[in-house]
Amino acid sequence: MDDIALYPGGDSTTRAWDAMRKTKRLPEGFDWIRLEVSQAWERCVEQHGLIPGVDLSQPKADKDHDQRTWSLELQTTLSVHTYNVHSILQDSDTTILLTDAHGTLMHVVGAGASASALHYFGDQHLFNIGASWNECDIGNNGIGSAVLLGKQAFFTGKEHFFYKLHDYVTAGYPVRGADGKLLAVIGIVCPQLNSTKSLVAFLRIAGALAESDVFKRHHPKGRLIRLRSVDARERLFAQQMAIDGLIVVDNEELVLAINAIALDLLGVEAIAQVIGQTLEYTLGTSLSSIFMAQTKGQVEVEVTTTMGAKLLIEPGLEADGLNGGLRSTSLKDRVADSFALARARAMELRTPKTFIKPLEASESATGGRDAIVDSLLKKMVALQERKIPVLVIGESGVGKEYMVQLAHKSGPRRNGPLVAINCASIPRDLIESELFGYASGSFTGANKEGRPGKFQLASGGTIFLDEIGDMRFELQSTLLRVLESSEVVPVGGVKPIKVDVQVIAATNASLRDNVANGTFRRDLYYRLNGAQIWIPSLRERPDKIHLIKSIFEQEKKLAGFSEADKFLSDEVVELFLRHPWPGNIRQLYNVLKAAIFMSRDAEILIDDLPPDFLAETDPTVKVYEDISTQTYAPQPDFEAPIQEARPRDVPKLSALSDWEQQAVLSALRDADWNVSNAAKKLGITRSTLYQKIAKYGIRKPTRSW
Repeated sequence: MDDIALYPGGDSTTRAWDAMRKTKRLPEGFDWIRLEVSQAWERCVEQHGLIPGVDLSQPKADKDHDQRTWSLELQTTLSVHTYNVHSILQDSDTTILLTDAHGTLMHVVGAGASASALHYFGDQHLFNIGASWNECDIGNNGIGSAVLLGKQAFFTGKEHFFYKLHDYVTAGYPVRGADGKLLAVIGIVCPQLNSTKSLVAFLRIAGALAESDVFKRHHPKGRLIRLRSVDARERLFAQQMAIDGLIVVDNEELVLAINAIALDLLGVEAIAQVIGQTLEYTLGTSLSSIFMAQTKGQVEVEVTTTMGAKLLIEPGLEADGLNGGLRSTSLKDRVADSFALARARAMELRTPKTFIKPLEASESATGGRDAIVDSLLKKMVALQERKIPVLVIGESGVGKEYMVQLAHKSGPRRNGPLVAINCASIPRDLIESELFGYASGSFTGANKEGRPGKFQLASGGTIFLDEIGDMRFELQSTLLRVLESSEVVPVGGVKPIKVDVQVIAATNASLRDNVANGTFRRDLYYRLNGAQIWIPSLRERPDKIHLIKSIFEQEKKLAGFSEADKFLSDEVVELFLRHPWPGNIRQLYNVLKAAIFMSRDAEILIDDLPPDFLAETDPTVKVYEDISTQTYAPQPDFEAPIQEARPRDVPKLSALSDWEQQAVLSALRDADWNVSNAAKKLGITRSTLYQKIAKYGIRKPTRSW
C-alpha cells in the first residue's frame, strides 16, 4: 500500500470510493481511510444493503411526523437555534438542517442555489420537510450518522457513500433531552470542503449550547443547580466558560435531570448512574449546606464530589427551573463567550438588562407568540443600549420596518421619536436636504425659515434608513461624517448642529457586493454594520403555519367574516406550506385578502387563489386564463424545472413586451437554463424571472438523448 496521507476527503478516500464503486465491494485495507469512514461504509453495505455508486430510493416523506415527535414549544426552541446558527454562517453558503431522532427533516434554513445537486433524490428533495437523512436510506452523512451513533459525526467529499453528497461537507450534532434520550440532530451542509475543521468545531459549540438551552427550557420542574469546574478558572476551558453543568432536584433532593456538561464534570458516563440518586450522593453535599455557605457571603461554593471532582456551585439556586443555565441570551453572544480569554471578559459580553417582555408574553404582528421576533428583539434592544449601529438585512417583504418599530418601542429610546426615511423613494437631488435639512434661502423655492432634516427630528430617538444600498454614492461620505461626529450641517448652512440618534439601517441587497462593485463605500459599510440582524424569509420560518393561520384570522375579521364563514381547505394549507413565498409576509397578506373575497363558498380552495400566485410554484399554470378547470400539482420549494414546451396562448404583446420576452429567453439560453444565473444577468430577482417565464409561457427545450 502506498504511503498516503490520511485526511478527511483526501486522495486516499477518493481512490477507496472509486474502487468500491467499480467492484461493488468494500475496499481492502481499511487502514488507508479514516476509521469512521470505513466503519460507516461497512454499515452501508452489510447492514443497510446499499450498493456503491447506484441511485438510492428515497422513502416517501411523512407529512404528519412533526405532530407526533415534538411539542410546539420544543419545536420552536430547536427551530430558533437553527435560525441562530444560520445567522452566523449565512455568508458561507451553508444550509442548516434540523431532524428528529429518526433523521426525518423537520426544519431547514438557507437552502440556496449551491444545493442544486441535491434537488432530486428519487421522488424527493433532500431539503424537503419530511425527507429522510437516515444513514440506512442515503448512506453515511453527518446528520444521519449522528442519529445512528448518538454522537457528533462529519463527512466530507467522497467520504460519503452516496455520490450526490460528494461536493459537500455534512456534519451533525445530536441534541439530547433532560432524560438523556436523543431528541434531535442539528446539521450543517456546506459546499466548501476546505472549511471542514472550522465548521465541525463551530457545530460542536453551537450544538452544546442548543442542548443546554433545551435542558433549561424543558427539564422537569424542580430546583436547578449550576456547576463549574474549579480548574476552569485557571484553564479557561472554552466550553465550560459558556455552558454550566445543570442538575435538577426535587423537594427530597433526588436528582430528576442532568445535562451532558454536568455528567462530564462528575466523571459519570451514563445518566442512569445519577438519576434518582440523592444530591449528597452525587455532589457530596446537601442543599442546606449550600444555602448556609451562601448566607455567609461565599460568592461560589466549592464542593468535592464522591468521585473526587472539585466543583463550584454558583449562587442563585432557581426553583422550578427559571432563568438558569446559560450566561448569554443569543447564540452569537454565547459563541463569543465560549472563546473568551478570561471570566471578566465573558461577564462583559453578557446581554444586559432589557426593556422587552419575556418570550411567553411577546407578541408578533399577528397577535400571537413569535419566538423569532422575540429573539431578534432581545438582540436589537441590547445593541441599542450600547448605541451600536444596527444593519437589518432580509428579503423584501419580511417585515424589516415592523421589526425596527418593535425594537424602538421596546428599547431605551422608546420615549424619543422614530424617524424613518426610504433612501430609494426620495429624489436623488433632495435626499441630502431631507436627511440634514437646509438653511434659510439655501435654494430657490426653499422655506424662508429653513427646515430641519430627519437627523435633527430624530435627535433623542432613532433614525431608520431603509434601502440604504440605494443611497447616492456622493452622499455616503457626508453620512459617514455625521455618524462619526454626531453633527449635521444643513444644506446652505455653515454651523454644525449636534444630534443624538440611534442609527438603524436596512437593505434587501448585499452591501458587501455593492462594496465590491464600487457602488457603496467600504468605510460607511463597516460604520453602519456594527451588528447585523438577519430576518428569515417566510419559507424559512419554523412557525410558518402559525403565521399563516393567525394572519388569515386577522384578515377574516377585518373583512367582516366570522370563524365559520371562511376557512382554508387542507389542500390550500399544504400548498401554502410548500410555496416559496418570494414576496414573504407582505405577499401572504395580499394572497389571503384576495382569497377571502374571491371565494364563493366558506371553504377556500386552490381555485380561489390568484393565478400569478399559483404560477410561482407551477409555471404550467396559465396566468391569463380561468384556471378552475386545471389540475394543480405543487412542485418542490426550490427552483422549479422549466420544461420544454410549445408556445402557449398569451395576450397580444406590445413591442416593449416582445423585447422583454426576447431578453428573458436570451438570458436563459446564455445561462444554460439556470434560472438563478439568468436572473443575475438580467439584474432581477429569481422570483421576478419566474413570473416572466410564466407570463410568456417559456419552456426549456427537451433533450433528445
